[in-house]
Amino acid sequence: MLVYIDRPLVVNEHAGPLEFLVSRNELEILADQPGMGAVRFHTALRFRDLMAGSQVKGFQSPDWSSVGGGGGGGGACNVRAHQIDCMLRLGRIRDAMRKPWMFQLLERIVFHDEWLDLFPESDPDPKKRGRKARARQQTVLSLHYVLDVAGTALGLITAEAVRRRWRSGEPSPARPVRRRIRATKV
Repeated sequence: MLVYIDRPLVVNEHAGPLEFLVSRNELEILADQPGMGAVRFHTALRFRDLMAGSQVKGFQSPDWSSVGGGGGGGGACNVRAHQIDCMLRLGRIRDAMRKPWMFQLLERIVFHDEWLDLFPESDPDPKKRGRKARARQQTVLSLHYVLDVAGTALGLITAEAVRRRWRSGEPSPARPVRRRIRATKV
């Protein structure tokens, strides 16, 4: 259990990379204002909810009592107003991200629970361990920046607070995001 601003917070550190970072208090560093870790965590949870809410075609159990026909996977599905609202809010977040790697990083860590290089270091070689620790720190710093930009798009953080925190500019993209190219290589 963690305590953020006099409120207890129960987090399962094995649920995913985001929860792991929260359990180790890595969403906030000394350069941040107090409470930024909680704001970033709330931003990430809100983003996760928006991604889940924007999914148009969810898993459905088969209806064995009806007559089948054709392969459409159950016919057409109506898009609800909630889904459209989630899509519009995600569009605002995507528009706030100035570079494609930013949304990809947010989506991969927060929604898809990809660990990238966020797992704790256990390599016996000190050189490799140091190199991996620096790469991990760069990923965490990139995630901080992306969550701050998303928080601005959601209205949870002011643009002025983000400018004050990131005076030196945005961090360079994390190595696992730079490596991944979504275009075909044919």
